[in-house]
Amino acid sequence: MATKTIEFAVSDEDLTDLEELVDYFSQGNRSAYLQATIGVMKSVKLAEELRELQAYAHGKLGERGMPLEDIPEITRRILRGSHRRPRARGLRRERPGRSGSTPIPSDSRKLYSTISPSCSLHFL
Repeated sequence: MATKTIEFAVSDEDLTDLEELVDYFSQGNRSAYLQATIGVMKSVKLAEELRELQAYAHGKLGERGMPLEDIPEITRRILRGSHRRPRARGLRRERPGRSGSTPIPSDSRKLYSTISPSCSLHFL
C-alpha cells in the first residue's frame, strides 16, 4: 500500500491528549493510531447515517398513518417477496450436450451466470 506523509496543525492542548491516546492505543505509532481512528470514525459516520435514515423512515410511517408496531409485519412481507419486481421471462440457457435450449425454471432461486459470457442475472 502506498503511503503519503501529510502535515496538520494541532493545538498545544490537543497535542497532550493526542500523545496520550497514541501511546495508549498504538504504542506511540501515530500512523497506526490514525488508521485505527479512521476505522472508528467511519463506524461513527455510518451510525449517524443509519439514525438519519431511521428518522426518515419513522417520518414516512407517520405520514402514512402506520404505527411502529407494523414494522415487523412489513419486514416479513418484504423478506417473503410479496413486493418483488417481476422476473424476466423468456430467458433461455444452453445446456451442454443438448441441442436447442432449455428454459430456466421461473421458480429457481439460484444465480445463473452462464446465460451468456457477457451477462449474469441475480435473482433477489
